[in-house]
Amino acid sequence: MESDTPSFQPGVRQDHIELTIPARAEYVAVVRLTIAGVAGRMSFSYDASEDLKVAVSEACTVAVLSGGPKVQVRLEMASDRLLVRVTYQASGRSDERGQERELAMLLIGCLMDDVRTERRGLQHVIWMTKRLQR
Repeated sequence: MESDTPSFQPGVRQDHIELTIPARAEYVAVVRLTIAGVAGRMSFSYDASEDLKVAVSEACTVAVLSGGPKVQVRLEMASDRLLVRVTYQASGRSDERGQERELAMLLIGCLMDDVRTERRGLQHVIWMTKRLQR
């Protein structure tokens, strides 16, 4: 799902990575390792890298708990920030784990500089931004 939601400056080169994983807990580690590598390459501090790993893992866990078939993660690297977009489709069954999701979203909000969620029917997107401190 493409959106006009957070993006970077037009005309400025941005590298990006896209991952699609099965919506199963054991694959969240793949995303976590990718985030660690990107954070290191972008020269995030140790603490900021840990914040990123935890926040993105929580977002992926929210997606897994929603019962959809896959989780899509897009990382957009700019000179001063990392934008992470986690997209997933909810299964549509009753929300048995709402409290876990609320706690995860609260944690994400504390760890990231900007967080936004979007929902269109069963399609959900979590946008997260972490700014690089110089």
